Amino acid sequence: IKSAVDVRPGSVVVKQREPPWGRAVAKVVPGGDHQERHGSEGTTTSGDFSGGAATYAVQAQAKPKPVAQREGPLLVRMGEDEVAPVVGSEVKMTAECRGEFSGHSGPVWCLAVMGDQYIVSGSSDGCVKVWGLRTFQCKHTFAKAHDGIVHAVATNDGDLIISGSSDKLMKVWSLQQAKLVRTLNDHDNTVCKLLVSQNVLFSGSYATIKIHDLKTFACLQSIRGHSHWVRSMTIDIGLLFSGSHNTIRVFDLKKMKWSHVMKGSFGSVYAVEVTADLMFAATYENSIFVWERKTFQHIHTLVGHTGAVYSLCVHKNFLISGSYDNTIRLWNLATMECEQLIRQHTSTVDALLALPQKQTFLSASADHMIKVFE
Repeated sequence: IKSAVDVRPGSVVVKQREPPWGRAVAKVVPGGDHQERHGSEGTTTSGDFSGGAATYAVQAQAKPKPVAQREGPLLVRMGEDEVAPVVGSEVKMTAECRGEFSGHSGPVWCLAVMGDQYIVSGSSDGCVKVWGLRTFQCKHTFAKAHDGIVHAVATNDGDLIISGSSDKLMKVWSLQQAKLVRTLNDHDNTVCKLLVSQNVLFSGSYATIKIHDLKTFACLQSIRGHSHWVRSMTIDIGLLFSGSHNTIRVFDLKKMKWSHVMKGSFGSVYAVEVTADLMFAATYENSIFVWERKTFQHIHTLVGHTGAVYSLCVHKNFLISGSYDNTIRLWNLATMECEQLIRQHTSTVDALLALPQKQTFLSASADHMIKVFE
């Protein structure tokens, strides 16, 4: 692991509790959870949207008891292909590491799927890589794609790859032509998150979400309302769910206005995921908060990780989470119990990606590795 500390957008450095080997290390706190940023959010232009949403608070005194959890099979690397499950656990699903992608020279921050043949990754090494899912080989590297950390990648339904970086730029690449197609410089801060839906690009940065048309590359709208880094977004049935410090916001893409706001004391939100009935938020407070979508009421808190939860994905009937504690957990959506704890990475699990048409998900880590699980 590199000695250099890779910082998340808006980070401050604080002391983390002593690691197992007994030497104190500095932990980077993404989003400055111990140092709130204050100041004006700027003037709202005619293309900006803010306010007008119903607000729901997560009351500390009314917080449900943490959901009980099982220590499912603990995957420990025994050899090239061996894993050792915890004896005596009732397991309904077991994921095993089937392979890995190696090639980045820095922490891997983000993943995206491209069709059914490739995945895309971005790293602190400034590169964007395209990997073959069948060959486990790197198909192409966009070397020195950015002058900073590549925090986000996304793809459209065709040939395009979009990357976002701490250099404040979004870049559009053609895989077929293996070249840069366009550079978008609409953000004035780190680009933390990218999402593509129906050939429209959504990008999250400090207190702002921007919408671009991927046909014309024009910026269609700037959405304001958050007061901190927007690191997490997902879209479902015309609703854009986004998370920042102590806040989850829901934006109605048909009415083009905020519809709901969930507030609490859970710190930065690093990932949001939804199902037909539920909404999940991965937080700085080592927990995953669960809301009911119909009522927007907080109904569960999933506990078990011992570090900030940085990544989430929903796969089949499971919620999968990755954390600063180097582990991946699989949560049964029916029981809200942890059924499996995976230890395959040696550093922070920064990104997760489910392949919907397969029994497969991938994880990316600060140990420079991408691993494939079935």
